[in-house]
Amino acid sequence: MDDQWISAGDFARKFGISRQKAHRALSRAHDGHPWRGQKLRVRLSRSQGGPEGLRYEVALSDPESSDDSKGGLPATKHCGLVNRPRVSGDHQEASWKLQIVQAIRTETGPGTPARSAMIARIAAAPVRDWKGRSRTLSENTLRNWIARYEAQGFEGLMRKAREDAGQRRVVLSRELDQILTTAGASPEAIADIADQMRRRVRSEWAAGTPSIATIQMNTRPVLARLIENAGVTVPHQRLLRLCRLPRKFIEAERGFAVVAMQRNDAAAFAARMVPRIRRDRSHLRPMEWVAGDVHHVDIYFRRPDGSLCTPKMVAWMDLANNRAFTDVFILPKGEMIRREHAIRSFVNMCMDPEWGAPSRLYLDNGGEYNWAELASDIAKLKHVIDIDLNDRTQGALGTHRARAYNPQAKVIESLFSALEAVALPQLPGYIGGNRMRKKTQNQGREPIPYPGGETDIQRALNIAVAYYNAKEQTGTFRGQSPAGRFAEAVTAGWQATLLDPWELAVAFSREKTRKVNPGGVLSFEGQTYQSDALLAHVGESVLVRCPLFGDRDGLFVFSEFGQALTIATPEPVFPFGDPRGAREQARRNKALRSQVAARAALTDQLTGEDAMADAARFAAPTMDVLPAGVIRLAPDYADAARMMREAPVAKPREKPDLDDIFRRLAGG
Repeated sequence: MDDQWISAGDFARKFGISRQKAHRALSRAHDGHPWRGQKLRVRLSRSQGGPEGLRYEVALSDPESSDDSKGGLPATKHCGLVNRPRVSGDHQEASWKLQIVQAIRTETGPGTPARSAMIARIAAAPVRDWKGRSRTLSENTLRNWIARYEAQGFEGLMRKAREDAGQRRVVLSRELDQILTTAGASPEAIADIADQMRRRVRSEWAAGTPSIATIQMNTRPVLARLIENAGVTVPHQRLLRLCRLPRKFIEAERGFAVVAMQRNDAAAFAARMVPRIRRDRSHLRPMEWVAGDVHHVDIYFRRPDGSLCTPKMVAWMDLANNRAFTDVFILPKGEMIRREHAIRSFVNMCMDPEWGAPSRLYLDNGGEYNWAELASDIAKLKHVIDIDLNDRTQGALGTHRARAYNPQAKVIESLFSALEAVALPQLPGYIGGNRMRKKTQNQGREPIPYPGGETDIQRALNIAVAYYNAKEQTGTFRGQSPAGRFAEAVTAGWQATLLDPWELAVAFSREKTRKVNPGGVLSFEGQTYQSDALLAHVGESVLVRCPLFGDRDGLFVFSEFGQALTIATPEPVFPFGDPRGAREQARRNKALRSQVAARAALTDQLTGEDAMADAARFAAPTMDVLPAGVIRLAPDYADAARMMREAPVAKPREKPDLDDIFRRLAGG
């Protein structure tokens, strides 16, 4: 019967192993090494895929040639593969023994000199067992294997399992178990004591108890009370020794220390326990995703006032190529990175022709700076920038709030790690995260700061970032530098999208509502500002924005409906008696009259009387109403009314002409 050949994949499926292990097994078998004590027939055959279009194939044995009734394997020296399930270590050992037994039984008869000679020959030289180890077998061992196989078959070659296999033979400790048993405690009672102590040990780990020795100390009084309640009475010194739990008993419950880590050390729990996923960034284009964060630079610097500090860095990382853009700030003592620092750095990036505006920002909201403020400002821009604040909880503005203690999720941490590893140590003043680090140049004293001023250290750190961008990296973009990968994208046609600096100035500003005072004047943060465009807006409320970067002497003024009105500048103050003040006053009055006239030109002149009459007629038009009749109030009233109607009309009394009287008195 022709041999059947199967691939490494079929071989893996038949024996329940991975493709990698199957390929390695066939590769070794092709070089002459056994697999599970057997010689496999392996060949290379042409196929699609694989190195040079070749793959390994292994031959299956003819089922009829194996002693399946006895669980045996083919007895030939170079045999194929018997289709049997994957076996445990005991089965592998028995199979190895069976190969030797079958070889002896096949080639010699029982009780013959030939069998004795073959047994002696095998016992005289070391053999390789199923694990590949060298072993020497005695003649008695070989004869016993043959006898057990002929009496019990394959099972006779397997080790006998312990009757108490899988059962705990020592509950607490050998000595304590024996003392409790002698005192009359039942196995169930001893097991109950062990369960109570096991729970106490777990609780110790969960409470953050630092070591096994400490747990042994803390659990002794608990165990002492339990065994005394069980009827054990021993001297105190011996009780102290008996109640010291074995290290293995405590070590077995160490897994419960994760409870303490979650409760007390969120950073360590996030770093060591929280599951992570891998993401591929090779498909990203430049500025499609940009990460931002704030970092303390581990270089000592002396401020002009003589105090020492470490520079603060606002950093941006293009996730398409890992290149970095940074701004360095030397802050006064006690100050941290604020909103205006982050905004200034973001604006610098958006106006750089090699960077420009990002499509999406990935920010950390759990550090020293609250990036949510910047996210709110960016949302006012016309250019759409999506913002991810490193969290899974949806928040305002379509952003995400950051999870605390999640540094591993911040891709930009790799930038800071690389700077600390390869660039910053080359600069003077580097302290490596330890401000009290004593180098050989200043042993026993405070670290020597960077020699130079603020401009010098900013230039040095810019050089360090350029060095990082030019250095080939491992990891995601293995073998490529950030600058090199960026150059490939530029060659392929990528161009930056810049933002208007004036729009950025409007978006990134402090916003307050103010009332316009006479003269087009308003107050903002203790200073007075003026604009002629506000002269006719006296008494109105306006929205004022003060830029957080660039020229901060001008205020953007908007109407309460969001219409841009003007830019107000600080109002000049003139010395008393200075004629320039009078000229400025006259100029403003003229500007006010001009604005009022301009507004008047856009209106029609109305009189209030005509407007009221028109409105009254429209609201209550005249109607012809016919009376139902005249009611008589009383007979006497009716007679008096009749006489009044019939009486002749008296002529009105003429008023004297006063002008004529004055003329006559004057002799005119």
